[in-house]
Amino acid sequence: MKSLKAFSSVLFAVGSLLFATSAFAGGPDVFKAENCTKCHSVAAEGIEAAKKPYQRDLSAAGAEHDAAWLAKYIKKEVGIPNKAGEEKMHKGKFNGSDADLGVLTSWLAGLKTPVAPPAE
Repeated sequence: MKSLKAFSSVLFAVGSLLFATSAFAGGPDVFKAENCTKCHSVAAEGIEAAKKPYQRDLSAAGAEHDAAWLAKYIKKEVGIPNKAGEEKMHKGKFNGSDADLGVLTSWLAGLKTPVAPPAE
């Protein structure tokens, strides 16, 4: 009986660790874990930015870019042209794994619902 209890405890601990890893998380979980909400919101998903006014709502990110481009942008390999014709690079640093980046960019690429900016 003691060994069954010990085995159950070990199984529970291992299961908890596996479940807690971001590899099992969805796009919104990675978005929040990577502190994307520091600058961005996803109003279509009910995710608010910490800063107001926020840099940019990403509710329609997938209407503009695919997952591959978003991954390059987040890794600062490409930028978005600004009004002066210069490339504006992503400011934040992504600290997650490649798997996390894949989950995040796949989720972002699926977001295609434009949301009007909040009235000021």
